[in-house]
Order: sequence, then structure tokens, then C-alpha cells
Amino acid sequence: MIQTNLVVTIDTRGPRVVGMTPTNTAAALVDHIDVTFDTAIAAATLNAGALSLERAFAGLVAVNSISALGGNTYRLGFAPLAGGVYSLTVASTVTDLAGNVVTAPNDRARFHSFAFRPGLLTFHYFNNIGGTAVGGMTSDPRFPDEPTATYYTPVFDSRYVFPDDSHENYGGRITGVFVPTVSGNYLFYLASDDASQLYLNPAGTDPGCSDQKN
Repeated sequence: MIQTNLVVTIDTRGPRVVGMTPTNTAAALVDHIDVTFDTAIAAATLNAGALSLERAFAGLVAVNSISALGGNTYRLGFAPLAGGVYSLTVASTVTDLAGNVVTAPNDRARFHSFAFRPGLLTFHYFNNIGGTAVGGMTSDPRFPDEPTATYYTPVFDSRYVFPDDSHENYGGRITGVFVPTVSGNYLFYLASDDASQLYLNPAGTDPGCSDQKN
């Protein structure tokens, strides 16, 4: 005769929001977020009516689409957001496969959306770049999304960030948007030690159209 003791633990804990991308400050206009729960969600309960996306002091944002990415992660789509702080709240009608509901404080997350700030350029600094060619930086696996540091400058000049010659063997990338106040001819030029390249985008926001000057 064999006797077996079976211990059954009833799952009563509701699902929790454990991750969201972006998590802090996005580097571009945000039109979707990826939300991750700690357990599988009953798909029928996760709908736009159960999600509240709100900008501080500015009201609600409509969620236009929901798609499963796998691994308990879902992508929420919406119109591009203006700059500011946003919070996502999941209603208690959302459940896991056992029927447990989402409850506070595990039902929310927040993030910052990109905000356009006129008058500043972004300076990305990449340390430990060998040689003098621009390709030494652009071929580095950190380029362009993982700089050593990021600074902001009101002038198109790296000297504003590094005012002396104490920095060597590095690469710098300055980016920004130039909006002319009047139509006309404008002169852009480079003076650098060592090599440098200037890219202009005469088509505006189309990244496929650019002019390069060495």
C-alpha cells in the first residue's frame, strides 16, 4: 500500500505590472509602450477599456491597439505623445488565468515622454576611440545608442562641453534640429582636430535624404 500526501496551494495573488518600456525618459516621440506582467493574463480581460493612460494635469490618452509580444508582455499603441510624465493604470477587471484580479499598488507604472526643447543640441561622448578617423567611432558597437555620457550645449561647438584639451581618444556626435526663422542661404562649416563629418538633412524629417560634408 502506498500513501501519498498532496499539498495544494491555491493561487490567490493577482497579477502585477513588473516592467514597462520606456521605463524612464524616451529619446524620441513615444507612440507605444511594452508592459510586462509577472504572470499570464486572460486575454479577454485586457482591453482598451481596462487601461488608463494619463498625462499629468492634461487628461487621458486613448489606447488604440493591444498586441501580445510573448513572455507576458503586451504592446499598447496610441497617437504620438507630447512631452511630459505619463502614468498607466490597469483596472481591476484584468485577471490572470486563475481569475485573480490586478490590485493596487501593483497595477501601475509611469514614464517620461520626449519633449522638444529649442535652443539646445545633444552632444554624445564616446570614450576609448582609437585612431583619428570618424569611422573609429561609427564602427564602435556602442555607437550611436550607448554613449559614455550625454551633454547638452547651446552652441554647435564641443568646446562648450570640453573647454580644454584634457580629453583624448574619444568620439563626439552633436545632433539637433535647425529651424530657420526666414528663408535664405545658410552657411555651415566644420573646424576640428582630428577628422569630422557634417550631415545635413534638407528634406526635414526624412532620414533617407542627407548631404555629407567632410
